[in-house]
Amino acid sequence: MTREKTGGRIAGEPNKITTETRTMLKAVLESEFESLPTMLAKLKTKDRLDILVKLLPFVMPKQTQMDLSTGNSFNPIIINFTDEE
Repeated sequence: MTREKTGGRIAGEPNKITTETRTMLKAVLESEFESLPTMLAKLKTKDRLDILVKLLPFVMPKQTQMDLSTGNSFNPIIINFTDEE
């Protein structure tokens, strides 16, 4: 027995709380970026490298290996030239 949907958010309409939270977090992070170099300089080398390694995926995507093998279904292309004299 299925129930009829009543109320709630309309499909495709953005969630207000999620939008507000993202906006607030973005503002906090942007203000922290200004002090990041100073904070990193105060850390030990090992801790600084650990943080930089954790931040790296947000700047540079991870490389993935691609398989370019053709499998067993390789059909060579044969070109026959004929002399039309």
